[in-house]
Amino acid sequence: MTQHNRNMISFSQNQHRAWDRRGFLKGLGAVGAVACLAPRANAFRLPEDKIKVVHYFSTPGDAQGRQGQPMVNQSSNVVMIETERGLIGIGEGGEPRTMDECASMLIGLDPFRIDNLWQRMMRGYFYPAGREKLHSLGALDLALWDLKGKALDVPVWQLLGGKSRNYAELYSTAYPFRGGTLEDAAKACVGAGFRTYRYATDNRVNG
Repeated sequence: MTQHNRNMISFSQNQHRAWDRRGFLKGLGAVGAVACLAPRANAFRLPEDKIKVVHYFSTPGDAQGRQGQPMVNQSSNVVMIETERGLIGIGEGGEPRTMDECASMLIGLDPFRIDNLWQRMMRGYFYPAGREKLHSLGALDLALWDLKGKALDVPVWQLLGGKSRNYAELYSTAYPFRGGTLEDAAKACVGAGFRTYRYATDNRVNG
């Protein structure tokens, strides 16, 4: 795979409007202020960290072998988000153009504010994200969750509400057809450990 060695350049930091903290606390009241202030990251054993660089590894074509990285097709590309503390999160998907656009909005930001980063990438330009951009955004979202799970030393499924099942049923799409009949292919698929065989009736065999 080829790596896009474009270390994403950070945009200038947004200037925050000054505000009257004393007046805010007086108006809200001490109890209300405590309730509204968000807990710091270290309250959940999360270290203070920032996104340092995003690496993107792309194949010459898409997941089905077609050349040229189609923008609106399945992708087997891999993205890695690296933080200043050396944590690395890994995701899959997207295509180079929209990946550059989304990744450039993350540099220098807190990797653990995943919902905030999602909204930033989703609404970061004039037009909201379409399906093309969502593919890259989703790959980065996977990498951010992977990174957060590693920072807390817990599996990501624990962060997302716990297990909903003990195993996931898998099937083989168009199990390798090595001649013989469709029934032969189905038996070979089940013999390989799958409980389900899937085949498209419009698949072309021998041309």
